[in-house]
Amino acid sequence: MRISGSSGIDVDSLVKSMMTARKVPLDTLSQKRQVMQWQRESYREINSKVYDLHTVKLKQYNLSSSMNNNKAVVTGNTTAVKAEATAEANGVPMEVSVQQLATSTTIKTTGLGFGYKNTDTLAYVDAKRHSGGPSETVNYINNKYAVTINGVDFQFDQSESVSAILSKINANTTANVKASFDEVSGKFALSSKTSGEEGVITLGHPAVGETEAGNPPKNIMSLLNLFNKESDALNPDGSPQLDETGKGQNAIVYINGEMLNAPTIPGKPVIVGISSNTFTVNGVTLTLLGKTSPTVDAAGKVTDTNPINITTQNDPDKTLDTIKSFINDYNELLKLFSNKVGEEKYRKFPPLTDEQKKAMTESDIKLWDEKAKSGLLKNDAILQSTLASLRSVMVEKLGDLSSLGITTGQYFENGKLYLDETKFKDALQKDPKKAIELFQGTDSTQKSGIFTKLSTTLNDTLNKLVDKAGTSKFSGELTSIFKEESVMGKQLKAYDKNILQMQNRLVDLESRYYKQFTAMETAMNKYNSQSASLNSFFQS
Repeated sequence: MRISGSSGIDVDSLVKSMMTARKVPLDTLSQKRQVMQWQRESYREINSKVYDLHTVKLKQYNLSSSMNNNKAVVTGNTTAVKAEATAEANGVPMEVSVQQLATSTTIKTTGLGFGYKNTDTLAYVDAKRHSGGPSETVNYINNKYAVTINGVDFQFDQSESVSAILSKINANTTANVKASFDEVSGKFALSSKTSGEEGVITLGHPAVGETEAGNPPKNIMSLLNLFNKESDALNPDGSPQLDETGKGQNAIVYINGEMLNAPTIPGKPVIVGISSNTFTVNGVTLTLLGKTSPTVDAAGKVTDTNPINITTQNDPDKTLDTIKSFINDYNELLKLFSNKVGEEKYRKFPPLTDEQKKAMTESDIKLWDEKAKSGLLKNDAILQSTLASLRSVMVEKLGDLSSLGITTGQYFENGKLYLDETKFKDALQKDPKKAIELFQGTDSTQKSGIFTKLSTTLNDTLNKLVDKAGTSKFSGELTSIFKEESVMGKQLKAYDKNILQMQNRLVDLESRYYKQFTAMETAMNKYNSQSASLNSFFQS
């Protein structure tokens, strides 16, 4: 308690009383800021739910495997082939024999030996190879390296690392090769990205311009020991002299006794077999993992002591599980939005100030805050627009959905979906592609599918939330940081600025009040002193 002079006035109480009224605008502003902060956090919760359905679950539901009724069953040599039935599987049983796997064309060096790393520069490699070590000074006649791979000219500077060279080659889609370097053996390798006999690798020395030293660039393949000689050695026909080569071969596969892509079939190419180890036959995607033991007699009859047997079965439970999960997720989001839009707002329960909290118990504060936070997104435009768009997507397909056993509830349930599992399974047995095309669209018009349309709607919602609240479109974390450059972010900045200015004015005002009381006390003390002097004069 602050008491000035001999007046006995409780200055602290007086100033506090006077400041209470002055603080009302500041409290109001702080309460408005708190409401907006709560709203922003509510938007982040909404963003998290929308992100989960849009970015995670709908993408999973839209995979062909999620809606595929067909299941491939493999018996016999189960380690040689992996089989996955597509929606187009026709149910034809297949006996598969694998005589040969498809391989890629490869070119390998004999190796520089241990001691070279991917991080080494070409200058380092050149110095170490030709001068006994990287510490010696090498006077380069030229400082460029080049090579032509499948008609694509590459040129590199001596300051570039081996890993940078690999990246440039691998990134070029026209060259269509994968380059690698083994630090243990020092071996450099190229392999065609196209497997089978169709994959080729043609090397050469490009006719590029001369360097500033007046000499053409060195052939990098010579530097990395891809040729027999360290010089730019070429065969008489101009082709490079390679140390190790491996020509790609096609897979040789027999299905039910018939070779795939056999040269005797009219209209088929001369090349025997297929170029890839993954292909689709009778609606079943086969991935070759190993060889079996086929033999072919003079009459062309195939026998195999360890073949792969593949049959397909209809499995509606997988599609049913996908649709059940989707409907549950859709209904939950619909319920969340509807509850937020219709939640009661208690206008007589603004956020509590610090002074008000001091006079309340923790339980009372909790009950008050529950009402203060209620209705923060009541009649929110973003949520209402999203609800309308979600319902529109489903209403547009309501007839087709109904034929699958999917219906909406009563009008007051705001578009909630219900599933008749028995009717859905029956519909799948009769026409399995109908459900796939309805939810996932067709291969040519995937945008027509329900999943894609809902994803588009939710993507728009995420964009709106980002613009208004500053949430993250790429994260569903409830602890993600808000972007300041959003509508609410800028408004909160303005609140903070105004609150700070108002707080500074109140501090100045409070100081002025204390100064005024001090001046009053000083004047009263002076008056009392003078009065005492006069009284003593008259009494003497």
